[in-house]
Amino acid sequence: MNYQEQLTPWAVYQTLPDLQRQLVIRFRRRTDADCYIKVLKQTRPQTDFMIAFETVKKEVIPAAIA
Repeated sequence: MNYQEQLTPWAVYQTLPDLQRQLVIRFRRRTDADCYIKVLKQTRPQTDFMIAFETVKKEVIPAAIA
């Protein structure tokens, strides 16, 4: 995850068939994402959208065995 994505952890996705999803836009605040989804649902009522909170995953480095 790059720095810009770390600043905007709330992502709005469009749900697609076969459990696929497509990123629409990212936000800093959940309330901004909620408001954006309301507008999207008014303009595209047949399309499904979802909000996800994405965090940085820390890689675990196994300890070296001596």
